[in-house]
Amino acid sequence: MALTPFQLKYLRFDLIGLGDIKYDDVVDELLDHYASLTEQKMANGLAFEEASKQAWADLGAEKGVQNIQASFVKAIKQQIKTQHITILKSYFRWPTLLTTVLVGLLAYVVVPLIPVKELILYTFFISLIPYLFILRGFYYGFHQQTDTGKLVWEYMFHKGGLAVTFIQLGMSLPNGFLENAPESTRTFLQTYPTVSVLICLLVLLYTASFIQLFQHQYKHKFV
Repeated sequence: MALTPFQLKYLRFDLIGLGDIKYDDVVDELLDHYASLTEQKMANGLAFEEASKQAWADLGAEKGVQNIQASFVKAIKQQIKTQHITILKSYFRWPTLLTTVLVGLLAYVVVPLIPVKELILYTFFISLIPYLFILRGFYYGFHQQTDTGKLVWEYMFHKGGLAVTFIQLGMSLPNGFLENAPESTRTFLQTYPTVSVLICLLVLLYTASFIQLFQHQYKHKFV
């Protein structure tokens, strides 16, 4: 006996409300099992309410579905971690390595030709981009998403300490050109401005790895 759309919504509410299932993939997978169990029991003569209660118990109730969700989250997080390492390694493999080297050489040649005041402005805006990306991710990832993309944003915040360090360093670099900066720092950055820009480019490269990470599709095969 096929369930009505209203009955399916009722079962979905159990999964989200009672089971505290937060991810669409888990809800959809469990809903299939939940609905099938309910239909089987209704075929044996039970009313929908009683059939759904017994089916819910067969799933393990709240604890059972939460264990399934925990297994899903663990598997997806491992995929994200593995994929991130793969992305970072790809930047230093042929032919991507050639692009990375060429960008570095271009910065080495062009940056010394840029006036100091303009270089300060460029450095500031380059180092600001990752902050904007993280702020967008905080809102979109934590407050709007219900798919695996949410786990990518969580990974970025929990594992992105290195990125934050680079960002803070990039934001502080313009101070090295100012008169009140330590003489050694100001002299170094004015003499070798390429260093400051390369650090900012490294920040962007690390940020790009998270963008690629977010674009990847993550799937978990439920047993």
